[in-house]
Amino acid sequence: MHEHDPSPQVLACNILKKLILMLNLHLLSRLIEKVNESVITQIDFQLLSFQAELYRVKKAFDKAEPLYLEAIKILEESFGPDDVR
Repeated sequence: MHEHDPSPQVLACNILKKLILMLNLHLLSRLIEKVNESVITQIDFQLLSFQAELYRVKKAFDKAEPLYLEAIKILEESFGPDDVR
């Protein structure tokens, strides 16, 4: 080993820092994916509910009902069937 070579402890510390950085980047990436999924789910729910409400106001109940049911399905999948939202 030369004078300027880092010690094994320094090398291990540098490797550990890189691993922690990689893990943090991976976790951040997964978090962003989950947030994106949640936002898309909320947008889908809002669009379905809005369209269903338009049909209900027009008394087109046969068109409104499947949209309401799909919106309910999205909520149940996101928050569970017992959630009161």
